[in-house]
Formats: sequence, structure tokens, C-alpha cells
Amino acid sequence: MSEEKLSHKDVELLTNKGDLDSKVKVIGKISGHYRGNQFSDKEKKLAEEIFRLLMKYAEVGVRKSISENLMNADSIPRDIILSLAKDIDDVSRPILEFSEFLTDDDLLDIIKSSGTEAHVAISKREGLSETISGTLIETNQGEVAESLLSNSTAQIRESDLSKIVENFASQEEVIEALITRGSIPSKVVFEVTNKVSNVIKSKLEKKYNTSFEKINNLFTESSQIAAFRFGNMKIFGNDLIELINMLDLNNQLEQALDPLHGKLTFILNDFEPIGQFVPVSAVALGNKTIFEICMSRMTGVRFNNIRKLISDLDSGLKALYDRAKLPESLFDAVRFAIWVINSMDDEANKLGGPRAREDLHEFIKKLIALSKGRKIKNLSAFISIIKKHLDRQQGEW
Repeated sequence: MSEEKLSHKDVELLTNKGDLDSKVKVIGKISGHYRGNQFSDKEKKLAEEIFRLLMKYAEVGVRKSISENLMNADSIPRDIILSLAKDIDDVSRPILEFSEFLTDDDLLDIIKSSGTEAHVAISKREGLSETISGTLIETNQGEVAESLLSNSTAQIRESDLSKIVENFASQEEVIEALITRGSIPSKVVFEVTNKVSNVIKSKLEKKYNTSFEKINNLFTESSQIAAFRFGNMKIFGNDLIELINMLDLNNQLEQALDPLHGKLTFILNDFEPIGQFVPVSAVALGNKTIFEICMSRMTGVRFNNIRKLISDLDSGLKALYDRAKLPESLFDAVRFAIWVINSMDDEANKLGGPRAREDLHEFIKKLIALSKGRKIKNLSAFISIIKKHLDRQQGEW
């Protein structure tokens, strides 16, 4: 292989005892060329053999890095994907949650042979079939049921929703996830009303500041979230993004966004009418500046004040988010993503790493790694939006 893509030194570092961080960097380099179809057929086969060798003999940190780097690969041999998917939880999680190369039969086999953490990862997959959802519910784990119900793209049979009510009527988190899922069949609503304990009803009434009957009525309506609608709507062109980043870097953005005389305001008005930009897509692109511009235009709040409000990731951001009438179901994921964007910006300033907007694949990896142990509602749906932008970018390349 060419020196630029994979050197002898890289191979020696991967196959010998050495620093884990250095190995992870080399894996990222090889995987980047592999995902980007930059290898010749011979080089690609060699890269795959390296992956196989490392999966068999390398330490957990190396195997985990391979999994994180290949979870979005457009093509990958099945034996590599299955090996990663059946590894220990830390290694298998990204593949189980995001790889498009696992079939329903693969997933059924993995569910039978794995534990709760693997089941939770599978429950977050985009577009789960009724068969897989039903099998996950049969495992009778509250954490898995809650995660599945929070996945707005998962298909769940009415009979399986009834099983959830029957099995988890005493678990507040599961029942809340059920009634906030949206579009609940009337039969299931009746079952919730009659089987859920008064203690849980009271807690939910207090949380939503209304009667349990009204909560049920509210959430039988169509769900607020339609993640793919945000992924597919028109977003800023690359030239405009570069202009915005340059203005921001030179501290000229606020002046350029003056509502009456700002040059960027005129460009934006010509590009698309006010209110039609999609803030969620901006965050999915890892670009907080564009998110701030979108929010300013949608809410009518001046740009300099927007930045102050968004710096408060709790009350300030929530107030703007509600004012813009963005989907409540995505708020947790958007807030977490902005926090990750800030963290990556800090790392870039101190250590020279990539910013979220510069490397969407690294952005996804950070979101997954930093979400471990946290309950971020609909994070998988949000990551699917990033993946759509990533696919679009790769298509342009």
C-alpha cells in the first residue's frame, strides 16, 4: 500500500505492544480511507485482513475503536460486522445500534445470546421491525422496553404495547415512555388507564401539571417528533457555511446579521424565507453558529442575545427552543449535542483536535461515547439525522 495511506510503521504499531492512543489514531486513519473508498481493491482486502487480525488478538480499546470507525461503513464483509456485533458490550454497542448490515435474523440471534446492554443498543436502531421489537419486549426488561418506546422509528405491534402495560404497569419510566410515544391505539390507552397504579398516575400528573386523563388524551395524538423530516429539509449550502464561519472567525457576524442593513441578512433572505431554515439540521451538522442564526431568525431575538441565551443550556436554551416551536421530543438530544459541540471546540482549541462541524464521523463517535450512562431521549433519532448529512457529504465527494 502507498506510504501516505498505510505505512509499515503503522502496521508494526498495530501488531506490536504499544500505546493505545497511537493505535486508535492509526485505526482511524485506515478506517477513514476504507469508508471513503480511497483504497484500491488490493489495499481494501489488506485493510480487512488487518481488521480481522486485530479483532482476534487486540485489546478491548483497539476493537472498540474499530467498531466505532466501521459502524457507518457503506460496505463491509459480514464476518467482520458479525464479529464486532458479538463481541463484549463496549465493542459491540456502536455496531448493534448503527450498522445497516445486520439483518433481522442476525439481530434475533444476537438478542438470544446477549444481555441487557446489547438489547438496549438494538432497541435504538433506526426503523426496527415489529419482529425485533416484539422479541426485545419478550426479554421482559424495563430498561429495554423504555428505550424501545423512546425510539420513534421502531415499529411496535398493538399486542406488544399491551404486553408492556401488563408487564411494566408499576414502572414509571416505562409508562411515561409509552404515553409520550404518540399515536397509542385506544385499546392500549384504556389498558394504561385501568392497570397503571395511582402512585404512578399521581407522579405523572405532578410532572405534567395536568390530570392523567388529559395526559393520555394529549399523547394519543400524533407524535411531535418526525426525525427524518428534519434530516431531509433544505439546509445551508457549503459556500454559505464557509462564509458564515469566516465572518464568525473575524468577529463580523453580528454586524452582518443586522436585520435592516446586514449583508448576510440580505443573502439569507434571498436564499430562503425567514423561518424555513432548520435549526435541528444545523446542530446535526455540528455547526452551533448556524443553529444560533436559525434561532435568531425563527424567534426574532437579536443574534447577540441569542448567543447569551444558548450559553445557558438549561433555561436559556429551553426558552428559545419552545419559542421556536421545535419538537419537544428532540430537545434532550439537541441540548446534549450542543454540549458535545462545545466540548469538541474546547479540545480543538487546547489540543488541536477536529471540531464537530469539521468531522461528522468524529462527532457521532463523541455523542455515543459521552452518552454512556446518561439517558438522552431520542439520541439515536438525532444521530440518524447526522448520518443522513454524512451520506450527503460523501455523495458530493
